[in-house]
Amino acid sequence: MDNLHTTRSKLLSYDDGVAVLSPHFENIVAGISEGWERWTKFEKESPRMRAPLSTRTRAGFVHDHIIDSVKGLFEPHLGRGVRILEENGFPVFEFDGKILLRFKKLDYNARPRNIITDQQYEWKYQQFELTGVDCATVVTAGYQLNILGTEIKDIRIVCLYGEEAIWGFSVYDEIKKPEGITLFPASAKPLPSAATVPHEEVPLTVRVRPINVAKEGS
Repeated sequence: MDNLHTTRSKLLSYDDGVAVLSPHFENIVAGISEGWERWTKFEKESPRMRAPLSTRTRAGFVHDHIIDSVKGLFEPHLGRGVRILEENGFPVFEFDGKILLRFKKLDYNARPRNIITDQQYEWKYQQFELTGVDCATVVTAGYQLNILGTEIKDIRIVCLYGEEAIWGFSVYDEIKKPEGITLFPASAKPLPSAATVPHEEVPLTVRVRPINVAKEGS
């Protein structure tokens, strides 16, 4: 049966999403990290070939290598709650029949930026048709770069409905979380508004120049 979400109320909750994905956090981080490391290796070994490439080309390079790495990492789990699906050459990873996971580069607001095609629009609003999938929630696993674009700052998983953030979290934080302890309430996982772009705070250094005041009668 095709997956046709008509309302956001059908989407998986944060708690359920973490429960499904937590056994796979390490592979998700490893796959994304490997994709980025292959790019940095290419930069160092082929600087002249790297020089004319745009950030869009870089994102495509990293994405393709993330997919290649993740496929290898999840291969031993295929048939045990994990499936790799492709629709028109678009790879997605299904977990327990409940989550469809995509991999993307995320902006500062933890949102993927795509060229909006009809297919992307359907996935963005959870109104997609995928053969063999009854009902699953689309989530995105992605990496955020530091302000210089030189290294990964965070790896996050987000569930979106259009431009609305249903829930999201840092995989790094979840991995570090002590077992059995909830650091944040399940409902307190909002993402920043799409209009809000955080900025880096730069320390302000004030230098005071001494002023010579002439003494009276000098």
